[in-house]
Amino acid sequence: MNRSRMTRVVAATCLVLGALGFSASGCVEAEGRFFVDQFCPLNEEGDEVDCNDDTYVPGFAVPADCVGDSCFAEGGLVFLQVRNEMVSSLKFKQNYNNIETSTIILTGYDVRVNTGAEETEYAYNYSGQVAPDGGKTEMVVQLIPLGKEAADLLGTVPDEGSAGWAGIRVYGRTTGGIEVETPEVFVPINFF
Repeated sequence: MNRSRMTRVVAATCLVLGALGFSASGCVEAEGRFFVDQFCPLNEEGDEVDCNDDTYVPGFAVPADCVGDSCFAEGGLVFLQVRNEMVSSLKFKQNYNNIETSTIILTGYDVRVNTGAEETEYAYNYSGQVAPDGGKTEMVVQLIPLGKEAADLLGTVPDEGSAGWAGIRVYGRTTGGIEVETPEVFVPINFF
């Protein structure tokens, strides 16, 4: 094999491997541009607790025998504010955009719940959108599942109770076609 042909083969191989590595990256991590700005529990009436109150301590208490709607009253739901700090694509004339490509269409969220004894992950669909340039949207997220899944999860709580947590990650896609996700945000949960 002559030297010029070998150089072309090596260059083509590097190009293919680089393209495969780039395409395998999946979601774009937009941690500084798409994130959970705030989370708050909902009270028994389903209203948001004032998270700006100086006495507010984030976290929830969930009884181990929680089933159905009683989970909601005890901390099964949390209010999130999701923020999009991407710059509007319409602000740059060199893009020649006639439509906005930086709006995020929310598609779902994952919740990892750790009871102190076991960790379980749940995936939920969600529909909504967040405008660019500091746009915010509010969403209600289910931490504790209903029915048999709740019984299975809460059955892992030790008799004396435990301190656990829930990790929440929100997913979406920009109107420009790019998959995005928030960094995981953690919420403390006390199981008793």
